[in-house]
Amino acid sequence: MVEDEAWSDIKQEISWLNKILGAARNSDVTLAYARMQSATPLNQDRQRDVARQAADGHARVARALVSKRYRRLLAALRNWVGRGPWRSSKEAAVGKLRQASLESYASHRLKQWSHRLARWNKQVSATGRQHRIRILAKRFRYMIEALSDLGIVHSRKYQKEANAARQIQSALGDLRDMRRVRREIGTTGMPSFKKRRNKLLRKTRKALDRFS
Repeated sequence: MVEDEAWSDIKQEISWLNKILGAARNSDVTLAYARMQSATPLNQDRQRDVARQAADGHARVARALVSKRYRRLLAALRNWVGRGPWRSSKEAAVGKLRQASLESYASHRLKQWSHRLARWNKQVSATGRQHRIRILAKRFRYMIEALSDLGIVHSRKYQKEANAARQIQSALGDLRDMRRVRREIGTTGMPSFKKRRNKLLRKTRKALDRFS
């Protein structure tokens, strides 16, 4: 409904901001792992490198948030939400979606996502699938939380599935971080990676079992 000619430019600018925020967040996680190592810590030079990367990431975020580009993005978003082309599109399919109630649309969408998550239980061991499962679980959870804030009541089933989605997001997010940190700083201080990975996958499967 909202993918009009103005949205593609806004989406590119959101991606620009997200890339900066994501890099800073990843540097923070890497630094946290580096500081947790005690038995075989990184040498001081490498620790300083990791800390410097984190500080640089924070500086880039700070510069982005006071930039003209960021202010233009906020203004564009404001205008698009209130007066974007999507609000006046004459396309029949778009008009039909605009007229649908948020509650009925959300219920249909949540049911689709719940079924998809249930089907993906057997594929969670495939590294290539884990990112897609995590993103869908995150969207599922955020949609329920946002609609709850709007006062749209959901069944107890969806509330339980939202909690399961939060566990999936957390477990697969931790696993993704562990893999990335191993690539960046090596296996030093992470000898139990395989054990931790299997534990996170078991947690994910258990949570996926709660979808239907």
